[in-house]
Amino acid sequence: MKTTTFGLAAVLGASAASAKFHFEAKRREIQAPEEPKQNLWDQYWGAKQDSNSLVTAAKCWGCTLAMDGLDKLLEVSFIHNGILDIATTVCILTGATGDRFKVCPQMVRQFGEPLFTVIEEYLATRDRICNEWMGWCHDPTITNINVDTVIDNILATKPASLRNDDYIQNLYNEIAQATTPRPTLRALHLSDVHLDFAYTPGTISNCGEYLCCHVDNGYPKKASDVAAGEWGSPMCDIPVKTF
Repeated sequence: MKTTTFGLAAVLGASAASAKFHFEAKRREIQAPEEPKQNLWDQYWGAKQDSNSLVTAAKCWGCTLAMDGLDKLLEVSFIHNGILDIATTVCILTGATGDRFKVCPQMVRQFGEPLFTVIEEYLATRDRICNEWMGWCHDPTITNINVDTVIDNILATKPASLRNDDYIQNLYNEIAQATTPRPTLRALHLSDVHLDFAYTPGTISNCGEYLCCHVDNGYPKKASDVAAGEWGSPMCDIPVKTF
């Protein structure tokens, strides 16, 4: 009995080992071959192999380090906020907008943050400066696209129903000629309502500043002063009450 059990175990063990061997072999067959590893020199700096390759590589390397350093510098909170504070001060000193002490801090923060994102991710990048503008790095290769050519290629594939630019007019003609009633949909589209939560009726609406109809603009004292209406004023954003 023991001999039979041992023999059975040996057969099962051999079968399992054989199956594992074939599975491993099959797995190695279906695995995608590894891509050849590029030399770091060519992959990162992409210097042209010519008589000036060392000079070109040195320029690319230096430019790359500079752009990496600039990117890390702009991420430092002290530097980031300092630049916004300087921009706010310049806005106030130059009087770039009316009601500058109120508007400049908000405007710089509102538009400054997206501007930082554009600079860091699209303008002050290694590919943009070192490759495209300076031409010191050559990997990746950046090719300028002719927009007119792209548009011509798109328009060349225009469907016949759109070719004469009368698709919408044809729809109107089809509706006009239809004899069966069509369902009517009614929609209310509210966009860009310009709410002013500080709007105060009775204040000066023609104050000459960027923002009027506020308490700090004062109340009419001269005949030329126009008071803000209860429901709004043509020269101010609308009050919440009106919306």
